[in-house]
Amino acid sequence: GDKGKNPVINQYINYGNVGNQGPSEIGKSSILPTSNAGKRIRVDFVLVANDQEVGCGKIKPPDTTFQLLEEDRARTAETLKRQLHVRIMKCKDTKEFKTFGMVFNGFDIELYIMVFDPENTNPYNFYVIEILKLPSSPQLYTNVEKIIENILRFKASIVSSLTKEADILKPYIYHNCTHLFKPTIAFKND
Repeated sequence: GDKGKNPVINQYINYGNVGNQGPSEIGKSSILPTSNAGKRIRVDFVLVANDQEVGCGKIKPPDTTFQLLEEDRARTAETLKRQLHVRIMKCKDTKEFKTFGMVFNGFDIELYIMVFDPENTNPYNFYVIEILKLPSSPQLYTNVEKIIENILRFKASIVSSLTKEADILKPYIYHNCTHLFKPTIAFKND
C-alpha cells in the first residue's frame, strides 16, 4: 500500500537547558497540525528551548518553485506568530517577545525572527536576519566558517530570549498586551 509515500513529519530540535550545546532530542510539535491529509511531502521542524517552542522551520529541496517557497515562508511566519502568542502567555520579560524561524531552501538557509512590540503601531514584525549559502561545490567550502558563526549567533539570540532563573519570581506580563493580539490565518488544502 503506502510503499514510496513519505508522511509529513513534524519534528523539533530541542536545545534543552541553556547550557546544552546542540540538538538533543526529536519529537512531535505541540501546536503544529498532525493530520497528513492532502499535504505535500515536506519535513517541518520546531525549535524548542527549556521545554518551550521558540521557533520553527521548513526544509525544501533545491528545485522547489518560487510559489511554493513563498507559501512556505508565509506558513512559517504564521506558525511563528502562533508560537509567539503561546510564548507571550507564559513570559515574564519582554525579551521573550520573539520567535525564530528557518527555511532551508536547497543550498540556502534563511534565518527569520518574529518580534512582538506592543509600543509599535503594528506590533508584529517579521524580519529576515540572514540568508546563508551552503557549499554546493569545493570552491564554496571557504564560507563554512562564516555559516557556522551565523548559525551560532542565531542560537545565541534564541538563548538570550529565554527566561533566566532570576525571572521565575517575576509576575506574568501577558495581560499588558493580549488586547493587541491579531488572529493568525490557517491554510487549507483543496
